[in-house]
Amino acid sequence: MRNTPILSTLGALLLTACQPMDLSPEEVYQNSIVALELTSSTDIELPLGSTLDLTDLLTITYKENQTPASLPTRAIRVVANQNALASSVFSATTAGTYTLQVKVGDKVSNTISVNVLPYALVRIPVVFHTVNSTLSAAQINRLVNNLTDAFRNRWNPYRGAKDAHAVDNFVEFYAAPTDPSQRTLAVAGLDAIKATRQTFTTEQAVEEAWNAYWNPKNFLNIWVFNIARAESVSGFAYITPVTRSLPGSRLVSAARTSPDLPYGIFFNQSEVNSTVSSTLAHEAGHVLGLHHVFDGNGDESNGCSRVDPDYCTDTPFYDRKGYVDNYRNLRQRRQACNGVSYESNNIMDYYLSYENSFTRQQRERIRHTLTYGLWVPQGTNSRARQEAGEGFVKKPDDYRYVPPEICALESH
Repeated sequence: MRNTPILSTLGALLLTACQPMDLSPEEVYQNSIVALELTSSTDIELPLGSTLDLTDLLTITYKENQTPASLPTRAIRVVANQNALASSVFSATTAGTYTLQVKVGDKVSNTISVNVLPYALVRIPVVFHTVNSTLSAAQINRLVNNLTDAFRNRWNPYRGAKDAHAVDNFVEFYAAPTDPSQRTLAVAGLDAIKATRQTFTTEQAVEEAWNAYWNPKNFLNIWVFNIARAESVSGFAYITPVTRSLPGSRLVSAARTSPDLPYGIFFNQSEVNSTVSSTLAHEAGHVLGLHHVFDGNGDESNGCSRVDPDYCTDTPFYDRKGYVDNYRNLRQRRQACNGVSYESNNIMDYYLSYENSFTRQQRERIRHTLTYGLWVPQGTNSRARQEAGEGFVKKPDDYRYVPPEICALESH
């Protein structure tokens, strides 16, 4: 409860003395209340399996000079869709929209709406395969926490305005504590490896990744390479194929038992120490089914396409080629292909953008990929694929290099 001052025991005794002697303590509390108010700065969404304590949103106004020392939790009743609950905590057990209010005695609060989503919070273990380099535990924790913040709608590196459609994806990431053989890692989330090559092109990095590829059904693989400057990339990734149709994602059979490509994130070592880089979140978006919000890949940008390039109508798309010609003056300003001006804040855009938002329709694609993606680390994904098999993935005999989705570095 908020805005509920705590008085001394003497104050509570004086309050009791002002009430009729035959009232119970709870009746004394109830009689001192003028109003109840539930407040929330945003629409409330909850994943399945979560809880919401209504007392955290409750403000109580008391009669003048009649503020009790505390309000017993047992005196608070929560009503959900006109059904009284046993406590002040609402449990998200069934998807749907709920109208909630609080009652204390004969006092009733305003109502708030809570939307319980049809899926649970997902937590994904991450491993960094650092090629000819390493990361400290502090660096890994920062990178993983920033990745989680981006997917939980808490990321705002440039303090820009959020998208009006920005949402929490209810996806979190953590440093994997063990390797595929269940051996404890000396540094959680770290697999430091050696390679004969020191600098890599995009294609060389993809080829090298097969030498350190942990089962993507159990881990999000992030390979850290020193990418050649001429490549001009901050990172790249492959969009995970799905077993149930999703526009823009490759449809595959669940019968395939091993990956045809290294599905994970390729991260340029030059980005590791940046505290404002959204590259990992951008590339994780690709892994989880998202496309660029414009027609283009890497340094190759096109004008306005006839179809929406990312299959999400709540993300405006624009002439990236025309923007790049004058981006230092335009900065975050864009003109959508429908003529509407806006400021870029989507994580699936490139420089220059506030890079702080995923939208509702992007979340739908992410959750579809988590449910039906063939090689993503979601243990409850029984509808998409078989149980995880071998811990280490080998390059298949039919492997062919395919250009990935590339995040270009800013031109200098």
